[in-house]
Amino acid sequence: MAMIVTEELISIVAQPLLLFVFSILIWSLQSFFITGISRRFIFPSFYRNSVTTYLVAQLSIILHEASHFLSAIFTGSSIIGEETFVTPTHGRVTAASEDSVFGWFSRLIAALAPSFIPPILFLIVFFLVSGQMPQLITTFTYPQTLTAFQNSLSMKFSEVLVPDLILFINSITDFTNPMTFLFIYLLIICSIAAGPSEGDWNSTFQLFISPIPIVTLLALFLFFNFAFSQLNISFVIPLILLVLFVFAVVAIGVFFSFLFAQLILIGYKRIGFALGIAAMFFALYYLTYYFVQSPTVSFFIALLPSMALGFMIKSDMLKSANAGRNSRARKAF
Repeated sequence: MAMIVTEELISIVAQPLLLFVFSILIWSLQSFFITGISRRFIFPSFYRNSVTTYLVAQLSIILHEASHFLSAIFTGSSIIGEETFVTPTHGRVTAASEDSVFGWFSRLIAALAPSFIPPILFLIVFFLVSGQMPQLITTFTYPQTLTAFQNSLSMKFSEVLVPDLILFINSITDFTNPMTFLFIYLLIICSIAAGPSEGDWNSTFQLFISPIPIVTLLALFLFFNFAFSQLNISFVIPLILLVLFVFAVVAIGVFFSFLFAQLILIGYKRIGFALGIAAMFFALYYLTYYFVQSPTVSFFIALLPSMALGFMIKSDMLKSANAGRNSRARKAF
């Protein structure tokens, strides 16, 4: 008897497949985004003095490696102690497991863990400490067709994800609340901890190029989606929204990390200018907030001229450095 292909059957296959592909694309974008910006513009500045080396860079490395360690342990892998270490500049956690589907899955989760554990941990701490109540998904009805899935995803995006992002951005830019400074500090650590190292990239790539584990993982996605569909529960839509929220939080964290790193870079050469930029930013922020009462609007109004001044100072510093090198070269000649 031939199987009748219906829209419901297509939906059961298409929804987990979309989640699988979407998660890989977002992880790749997040990884390139963090790795590229952090290595070039963020970590070099943090390593210019011992305070930011230990209180920012090393803490992020410890959190990154702890994500590997805990995820490996909880998914059944063992840790090779001789190949596991953490230093102020880098670290490594080497997990070992059996050559089986479950062993492959454990190693994959361990390799990917820093991409989602630090930002999710930050969100938990943020909402608990701040007392803010995020908008949550209250209905998990399974969409039977692709049209219903698209409509439900669009509705949840506008009703849940967008309000939560607005709430988060407003809270993280509200400098009338002293706790905001602590949240930004934790956000910087958690966001740069979410970037994969070269070893993470190599491990993940080697795991993904094996066809049998990939097929097995897709089969698990399909199985769970089918099982939840029989209970009229959707798990694909909440996970898609969570992946987007995590990516947005990491992007915001890297943005703050970049600003902080550039201020450190200026302060390393000219501390007075760095303090002046910070003073200018907060003066403009509080003045603007007095009139508009919007933390996000006040933040960007104060940020733009402060960034412009910072880039002018950096450009002047580069010109002075180049002029000094050229002068020394002429003298040597």
